[in-house]
Amino acid sequence: MGQQLAQIPKYTAMKVKFTLLLFALLACALHVKAYSFKVDDIAYDYLYGENGNEVKVTYIYQSSEYNYENLTSVVIPPTVTHNNKTYTVTEIGNYAFRRSPITSITIPGTVTYIGSEVFSNCTKLTYASLPSSLTELGYYTFQGCTSLSSVNIPNSVTSIGYGVFWNCSSLHSITLPTSVKTIQDNAFEASGLYSIIIPNSVRTICYRAFKDCTNLKTVSLPNTITSIASETFKGCTSLKSITIPGSVTSIEEQAFAECTGLTMLVINDAPASIGTYAFSECTNLESVTLGTRITEIKASAFSQCKNIASITIPNSTTTIGQRAFQDCSGMTELTIGKRVKSIGMYAFGYCTGLETITSKIRLAGYGEVDLGSQVFEEVPTSTCVLKVPKGTVYIYSRADQWSDFLNIVEDSDSSPQGDVNGDGTVNGEDINDLINEVLGKGNAGDDADVDGDGEVNGNDINQVINIVLGH
Repeated sequence: MGQQLAQIPKYTAMKVKFTLLLFALLACALHVKAYSFKVDDIAYDYLYGENGNEVKVTYIYQSSEYNYENLTSVVIPPTVTHNNKTYTVTEIGNYAFRRSPITSITIPGTVTYIGSEVFSNCTKLTYASLPSSLTELGYYTFQGCTSLSSVNIPNSVTSIGYGVFWNCSSLHSITLPTSVKTIQDNAFEASGLYSIIIPNSVRTICYRAFKDCTNLKTVSLPNTITSIASETFKGCTSLKSITIPGSVTSIEEQAFAECTGLTMLVINDAPASIGTYAFSECTNLESVTLGTRITEIKASAFSQCKNIASITIPNSTTTIGQRAFQDCSGMTELTIGKRVKSIGMYAFGYCTGLETITSKIRLAGYGEVDLGSQVFEEVPTSTCVLKVPKGTVYIYSRADQWSDFLNIVEDSDSSPQGDVNGDGTVNGEDINDLINEVLGKGNAGDDADVDGDGEVNGNDINQVINIVLGH
């Protein structure tokens, strides 16, 4: 290698040295001049050139100074004058005060935009006053401001941006204005919030918005949101109870996973699906109320929720995913809704405390419900009582996996198929009630769906007629 270098012509070596020197001089020039001008220790850049009328506060990086290292309490003026020309301050540029020692910041009403990471890792910043002119906060604006305890968000802001308050561990409370429509990814992740009221203006709460907020005890969700994104509240270990409003149609993967302090869950009536691992490892969850319109409970949704005492899966549910309730060892009572068509493997595996299972599924054949392998693995089938609809004991006693239960009995609270009015018999009155139901004049509820297809129509009427006729 040394011989190869020695063979390089002298003029080529000089050319290489000159090029390197040129790059070094250029780097020094950029290093020294990182802003357009400076007034009272604050640096500014032209937004539209020197002849324009607006400037932004910008980042400082020079050999003799670094990012406002001598500033503590900062007041940004609405206008600045340079070379006898006055400019309006309308923005704070990306990274402007990042890692600086400032303790407070006052921003004028002329500023409409604050860029990304403007105050990130300003660990001494305790207070920030944001102007009513502000419309947007950039990504990670206050990320890592571990001393920030107070910040006002004006009613002009429509979105809490990505990671804006991530790891603001001293921020215990905040008021979200009614102008906010979206809470973006990681917005409050690992912050110190004790409680949060989300206004009715919010439509979307995004990925990990409140993840690992370990001090968060109460959350008020509005009836305007339609979904709860993946890991939104994962690891909120102090959260005690949560009510999901009826507007929510989807609870995504791990939305409330590892909320080990959660004891009560209420999901109001919405045609919702519960995502994979949505409430897994909520080890102290005791009370669960599932809305009557939930359609699907996905894989491992409630796995390892060891303190749930009882679960009623509503009649609207058609699919129970694999391992959905695996290792819910404290569960003693389980009710399975009448429209369930698929139960995944190990769905109730290792629910070793089960004493009673009430199945409302009216089996008419041995393969009517698609069962995965070992659905009831380690359930004490020798002692657990399986209650089934009237007239179906024989079918259950011969059906795959159901037949493992040694105590299969008729559910005394169940009605014969076709008993729409609940009087214990199937006759012409039930046919009349069904006709009224189809015409929108009845109130028979789930019993009117005789064939269990999720609809009440002429097929149900025909089925009851056949039952009455003995066909």
